[in-house]
Amino acid sequence: MSNLTIAITLAEAGNEAYTTLLKAYEDPTMAELCTAVAYGDKNEALKQRKEHEIQTNFLSIQQTKEAGEGRLNLRQFPSTVEGAPQEATSLQAALNDEEADAVVDCTPASQQPLPMEVWLTEDARLVVCDTIEADTLTAAAHVIERDYGCLSPRIAILGLQKEKADDIILQMQDKGITAYGPYEAKDFIDEGRHLYFDGLIIARGKEAEDTFASLCKEYAVRHACNESKIVTAPFQPPIHADDTDVANLRHAVYQAMDTAVCRAEYDTARTNPLQKLFHDKRDDRRHNNIE
Repeated sequence: MSNLTIAITLAEAGNEAYTTLLKAYEDPTMAELCTAVAYGDKNEALKQRKEHEIQTNFLSIQQTKEAGEGRLNLRQFPSTVEGAPQEATSLQAALNDEEADAVVDCTPASQQPLPMEVWLTEDARLVVCDTIEADTLTAAAHVIERDYGCLSPRIAILGLQKEKADDIILQMQDKGITAYGPYEAKDFIDEGRHLYFDGLIIARGKEAEDTFASLCKEYAVRHACNESKIVTAPFQPPIHADDTDVANLRHAVYQAMDTAVCRAEYDTARTNPLQKLFHDKRDDRRHNNIE
C-alpha cells in the first residue's frame, strides 16, 4: 500500500489541539509514517508554535492533493480559495475528503458517545455499546475482524446478567462467533484475563469507564465503529494524570493507519471472486434461441 493520507481535524478544537499536534510532530518519524493533513487555521498554528517555542514546521495548503510527504501539512479551514465548498465542520470536510484514507478527530465532537465504539489501550480493545445484544455482539465481531485483522475473534462479555449472556452466547455459536462470559469486570482485569481475548464488550456507563481506567497505562484512543470512513480520536481528557495528550494523539494516528491497512486487506480479500472455471454451453443455447 502506498503512503497513507491521514486527515486530522483541528478547526473547532481550541488552542490546545494546535499545541498538541505541533508537539506530536516534533518527532520527525511521525511525518515519515504517513502524509498528515491537519484541517485548521494557519495563523493559529503559527501563534501556538511561537508561544510554546515548538520547532515543528508545516506546509500550508488549500487542497489535500497539494500535501507534501515527509512533513506536517496544514490545510486551511475554512478555505480562503474563492468558490471552494465550505462544509459545516472540519470533521465533515475530512469525511468528505476522497484523498484521505482515515480521519483523526481532535474536535469536541469526537468525545460524543456513539451507539458503538472501541476504546483502545496498549493491550486491550474494549467495545462499548448502549446495550449488549446479539446484534451488537455480531457487529463487534465484524469490527474486530475487519479493522484489527483478528479472524474468528475471541470476545469476552463483561458486566451482564448470566441468563442473558448465556442466551446471547448460544446465538453466537449458531453464527460461528466465539464469545465467553459473563465476567465480573474488576476481577477479570485484575487477574489479567483480558490478555487472552481479542476484544472485550461492555455496556456504556460508570463500570465501562472504571474498567477502561484500570486498563489504560500509556495511552488511550477512541475508534468509531464506522462502516465507511475510518475515524479515530485521542481520548480526552487523559485517563491518568501522567498520561499526555501528545501520546494519545500519536497513537490515534498509529491506530488510524493500522486500521486502514487491515480494512483494505480484509475488503480486498472479499472482492473480485474468481471466474467460473468452466463454460456452461446451456447459456449459449439460450442465447441462440432468443435470437
